[in-house]
Amino acid sequence: MPITLRRSWRHTTAAAAIATLLLACHVTTFAAPVVTDLPVKLGDSVDDVKRALGTSLDPEQMDQLAPNLPKKKQLRLKTKGIWVFFEKDRVTTYRVDAPFKGSVGGVHVGDDVVTLTKVLGNPVKTGMFGNKTTYTYYFDDVTTTDFVLSNDVIETIFFIK
Repeated sequence: MPITLRRSWRHTTAAAAIATLLLACHVTTFAAPVVTDLPVKLGDSVDDVKRALGTSLDPEQMDQLAPNLPKKKQLRLKTKGIWVFFEKDRVTTYRVDAPFKGSVGGVHVGDDVVTLTKVLGNPVKTGMFGNKTTYTYYFDDVTTTDFVLSNDVIETIFFIK
């Protein structure tokens, strides 16, 4: 009888260890990719963004198509390839394009579609933005990340609330 209990205990322990390992692998697989060289996130204030990006520039008012739409502002750092959009002084969208040097999970502006899908997997959906192709990913429940490609090369990456 004691042998049966030990064997049962070993099987239970082994099963628990395997389950923990599988869970850890599952969490790692679906974790949001790290965005490097971009210390901005959705919901940040204007002051947070200016401090994080090391700029004294103030966001500029954007032209609105309709007067009843919320007022939006933009802060564009052309030399860094970073463009941040605000509504009610909070970040609602930001984008990166050349010469942005950072990456999204290891994918850079200028990489091709093969690299994009190899590194980040298949997109949730594809679409068109003008005459350019978009690959959409949901890395968390708040942010939609759109990679905009021209001739199968990443030109712009949008982070949208």
